[in-house]
Amino acid sequence: MTYWADHAQQLKHELAAELSAEDLRRLHAKRPWLHALVAFGNFAALVLAGVAVVHFDRWYLWVPFAFLAGFAVFNCTVLLHEVVHRAVLNKSDDRLYRILGLLYAIPSGIPLRRYKILG
Repeated sequence: MTYWADHAQQLKHELAAELSAEDLRRLHAKRPWLHALVAFGNFAALVLAGVAVVHFDRWYLWVPFAFLAGFAVFNCTVLLHEVVHRAVLNKSDDRLYRILGLLYAIPSGIPLRRYKILG
C-alpha cells in the first residue's frame, strides 16, 4: 500500500473505535441544502471580493479582498471534489452533477475532463 492508503486505513480504524456506526453514517449523510448554502456563500464572497478589488485604488485596501478571492477560488476545488465523488445529491443526477462540476471547475481552473467519473 501507499503512504496515504496506509494512513487512511489507520484513520478509519481510529474513527470506528471512537464513533458508533450510526454516528459515522450521520457524518457521511449527503446534505444538498448545506452544500448549496456553502456554494452560494462562496460565490457571493468571490463576487464581492472581485468588486472590492476593482473598487479600491490603494493596494493596502484591496489586498485583503484579493486573499478572500483566492480562498473562494480554492474552495471551488473543495466543492468540485465533492461533486467528483458524487457526495452532494441524495439522488444521482448526471446532468446536475455535470453542471455543478463545470460551475466549480471554471473558477478553479481545473479541467473537468481530467476526472474520469465526469469525463
